[in-house]
Amino acid sequence: GRLDILVNNAGGNGRAPRAFDATSEEEWASVVQLNLTAHWRMARLASPALRASPAGRIVSIASASVHRGLPTELSAYIAAKSGVIGLVRSLAPQLAEQGVSINAVCPTVTDTPMVRANTRFSAEAAALGLELLQPTDVAHAVLALLASDATGEAIVCRVGHFPAAWSFPAPDETGRPRMPDPGRVPVESLHAAPRT
Repeated sequence: GRLDILVNNAGGNGRAPRAFDATSEEEWASVVQLNLTAHWRMARLASPALRASPAGRIVSIASASVHRGLPTELSAYIAAKSGVIGLVRSLAPQLAEQGVSINAVCPTVTDTPMVRANTRFSAEAAALGLELLQPTDVAHAVLALLASDATGEAIVCRVGHFPAAWSFPAPDETGRPRMPDPGRVPVESLHAAPRT
């Protein structure tokens, strides 16, 4: 009759990966429904019971792929998992007022039956010598967040490293000119030239 912890672990890419412009609207909606909307729905349904708990906790499983800008055919999946991080960060202050924390874990590719069933991916991973994360590694990252006072965090979990925050790669600014001081730029110069 009591709920203290919700771990949102819904995920999957639906059918075989395909280029974004070959993805149908139905496929896109299905992947977003599973990987993002399900996290919102579960948090909404569980929140009354979590508020009644002495220490309500939510951990949503996102993906490390959102931090890497990978040139993959998983655009719907990566967009949805990026949305999970946005959802966590937007809900954190609202839930904190109610005594509930919410965080995200972003694992790299994890050795699960679903991953192993994808023979194409498994063959590519083996050819690249890609070491898969173990489910216990993800579980330890979840437990660490549950034991902390953190809220609104998104930590990356990868092979051989402690779970930690990992920002999206910063742009390479070497050799690029700086913008002039906005106070010295005439406003007219910021507008596009009128069309003729």
